[in-house]
Formats: sequence, structure tokens, C-alpha cells
Amino acid sequence: MRFNGIASPEQLAILHQIFDDRCRAAGIQPGDPDHETLALRIISLFQSGVQTAEEIIAALDRNDFQGESRAA
Repeated sequence: MRFNGIASPEQLAILHQIFDDRCRAAGIQPGDPDHETLALRIISLFQSGVQTAEEIIAALDRNDFQGESRAA
């Protein structure tokens, strides 16, 4: 899933699935500040070269993203 500046439909589908799964698992709803934060984190990981769904999920887990505002 190499990023060359333009995400393919397949790449977008994978990123969207990761986002949906993580939102569901963390209880993040649209309108929640963490909704956008998570989306930006996933995109940032992808753009920085994290290549597979497994790598993105592992990177999110390492950072223990369960929602920034929930940690407060």
C-alpha cells in the first residue's frame, strides 16, 4: 500500500475501514473532537510511509489512541 502522493481507491478503503473500526472500538462518534484527531493520525501515519493496515493498527496501538479527550 505504497503512498505516492495520491491514494488509490483501494488504499482509501483500507484507511476508512481502519478508521471506522477504531472509532467503533473507542466509542468515538462524529462530532467528537477525537473523530478528527484519529482521522488525521491515520492519514499522517500513511503519508509517513506506514504501509500496511497491520502497521497502521500497530502504530495506533503503540500510541494507545483511545481518544485524547478520554485520557483527561
